[in-house]
Amino acid sequence: MVATTLIVDFCFVAAAIEMTSLVTVLVPWGASSDAIGNLVVGTTFAVVFIGILALRGGYKLDVLRHRRHQIRLVAGVVCISFFLMGWGAFLSKTTANFSRLELSVFFAISLIGLTALHWWIAGLLNAKLAAGELSLRRAVVIADARQRSGERFQQLLRRNGIEVVDLIEVLPGNLRQADFSAACRRAVERAQGALTRTQVDGVFLFLCWNDRRAVDEMQAALSGLPIPVHLFADLETERVLRRPHISLGGMQGYELQRAPLDLVDRAMKRCFDIVVSATALVLLAPLMALIALAIRIEGGGTIIFRQKRKGFGGRPFSIYKFRTMTCTEDGAVVNQATRDDPRITRIGALLRKTSADELPQFMNVLLGQMSVCGPRPHAIAHDNLYDRIIARYAFRHHVKPGITGWAQVNGYRGETRDVAKMEARVEHDIWYVNNWSIWLDVRILVRTFLSGWLSSNAY
Repeated sequence: MVATTLIVDFCFVAAAIEMTSLVTVLVPWGASSDAIGNLVVGTTFAVVFIGILALRGGYKLDVLRHRRHQIRLVAGVVCISFFLMGWGAFLSKTTANFSRLELSVFFAISLIGLTALHWWIAGLLNAKLAAGELSLRRAVVIADARQRSGERFQQLLRRNGIEVVDLIEVLPGNLRQADFSAACRRAVERAQGALTRTQVDGVFLFLCWNDRRAVDEMQAALSGLPIPVHLFADLETERVLRRPHISLGGMQGYELQRAPLDLVDRAMKRCFDIVVSATALVLLAPLMALIALAIRIEGGGTIIFRQKRKGFGGRPFSIYKFRTMTCTEDGAVVNQATRDDPRITRIGALLRKTSADELPQFMNVLLGQMSVCGPRPHAIAHDNLYDRIIARYAFRHHVKPGITGWAQVNGYRGETRDVAKMEARVEHDIWYVNNWSIWLDVRILVRTFLSGWLSSNAY
């Protein structure tokens, strides 16, 4: 696969220089193509590009399979290669021999084409790994059966290019020291047997880091094998290691709680909110006018229901909704809507079922009180209740509340009399805050548009 990628890169550069000649010939002000000059430029660039990419490890299978890393790496090497070529041409005083138009077109084709090519190669490589047609390493795996075991675990290893020669499951926490020492010896005997049968690149240990006795004993038992031994993080440690970290004098600190979005993040989210809310208010204005008319015809009274909710940092604001009930509760006690609630009007039942009662909240978004995507705001009475009984409930206020959110598109909508349901919703909200990106907001909005407006839990 590596050799194939090298050849494909060289062939693409050769094709790119020919495409450049064709494009510049078709341009009225383009200079005539110099075949020898093109050959020199193309060959030089191919050699420099492939050499730098190889030195930076870009042709290793572990690197080739990561699409985003490939995009950044290849784009950077293309720019470095052209800089080195330009610097060399400047020092050799040969810059006048090459057309600026041709060099510009060649740079654009190379940058776009090589990044797209490596994106496609990464996808092809991952497909082969997932199908078991290709492996990066052959390993003996020793795993704590309480943490990692079963066919699903082996499939995960295969998808990541690990061919499991032998999977040895142990239960160190349930064994006395003498019994675990015997289990270590049996594991080493199986690993040695695998070494005699086939090539093994290493031993992978999946043990609980809190059980230092098990880790130390297994390490000592495996010390006689002439292959590397790798200890992988357990599930709890892995969650921490995935978080952003900082270095202080050689010490590593991992982020357990994300701070509210920084200035750039807030600016991006605000621009997204303004565009979406303004567009929605314009496109949905006729529908909102019909809803307002229906509410007035059915029972008269106010059309827009206002209720105090907590926003960013816990600051209160008035949320706007189409009135769907005969009452407008907003005080120390607010009763949640229930199935077949007698307070809900006929038009209100339809609005709540389709979430159309939430449409006026696009005005809250435009005013900066809410966001299109974020944790759903609850009545202040409910906030005060759940803040006392659910840990980290207030963490939801690290971002602006949203019309829709990660919890809602994952099925956590409607009545939450069951504390367990609210805890699950809060967990999804916390995950959203800790993992926010503009693309996550786009994903939530698309999922809401496709299926999120209707729910059996909404009444």
